[in-house]
Amino acid sequence: MARTDEEKQSLVTVRCGGCQGVFRSIAWTPGQACTRCGSTDLSPVMARGQSDYERADRSAGYAIEDIRFGRLAQWAEFVTPKQVQWALHMQNQLARTGQKVPDMAAMLLREKFIDRKHVDLVLSARRIKPSSKEDVDLGQAAKRMGYVTDAQLADLFSKQEAVDLAGNDAAPLPLMLVERRYVQENQMLALLKAAERQGTGLLYRTKRAPGADEAGGSSLTGKIFGGSPSQRKSKLALAVLIPILLIILLSRVAVLAPVYATVKCTKCGAEFAAPANSVWPIKCPDRGEISVYPLAMCTQCGTRYPIVGMGYGAVCPKCRSSERIMLQSDNTEEVKRILEKIKTQTLHQEVSE
Repeated sequence: MARTDEEKQSLVTVRCGGCQGVFRSIAWTPGQACTRCGSTDLSPVMARGQSDYERADRSAGYAIEDIRFGRLAQWAEFVTPKQVQWALHMQNQLARTGQKVPDMAAMLLREKFIDRKHVDLVLSARRIKPSSKEDVDLGQAAKRMGYVTDAQLADLFSKQEAVDLAGNDAAPLPLMLVERRYVQENQMLALLKAAERQGTGLLYRTKRAPGADEAGGSSLTGKIFGGSPSQRKSKLALAVLIPILLIILLSRVAVLAPVYATVKCTKCGAEFAAPANSVWPIKCPDRGEISVYPLAMCTQCGTRYPIVGMGYGAVCPKCRSSERIMLQSDNTEEVKRILEKIKTQTLHQEVSE
């Protein structure tokens, strides 16, 4: 019997967080169990044109969704930091000249920096079911390391629920933690790789191609280690040797990482991270206004304030000093030292008084 238009609209494609199976065009309801493994961790896979990524406003340059796509693709090692920075810069340049701004994936695909399979993996992984087991486990790992508190985790999970209820895409907890500067990027990568080694987590889910182990297809392991016995022996030897060489190389060479600035919206007061080479001001993801500026910290009293008007003549609103340091991911240790120095000086002044 042919389905009615109303019935067709109610059918969705879902992915199981337990067995990673993808089930297309089924009548899904929240709490429904997977027919393959029995897990209730089913979440809809949104079609193109229905997600925040597709709806994002790029009239003024890149959107927060582009930053998230680039960061996730970089974490999965599908692209390099320089390629992500280039794409963000080009999006801003196109907007400034009045041209249509493509999304991040389109920019990277055009230059052959990434392939369609990896784009689809990132787009699928960038959305998550609010308060999922994957996020809860990651949050507990971050708390054990002292990066985040229970209150901060509860607030982020609450924001996920609110975004989801509003019909928008809930971002995975790792992205939210880095955006709010609760966890540094290198710390987050260590947590994600630890989870990946256990066969779980955002990084594992991003790199895992749906259907790779289904009937009729060859697995990634088979493709890599297939061939004659002598070929398999050589490939296995290389698989052991290459990681050792990489560890030695990475211990001697500093890895180039993108620089992110702490920024603030002068309209709503929201603070988050954005590429430090952005053309300021940029658009606020919450209000949609061009009102976001980079934050600086006064090196004399520690006051944080946004640098507006290109920073000409900017002084600390508290002590009127013009000596400041920009709050960026490449100088966090220096900022900590300055704050410790200010704290020590303040204590000495209190004692002397």
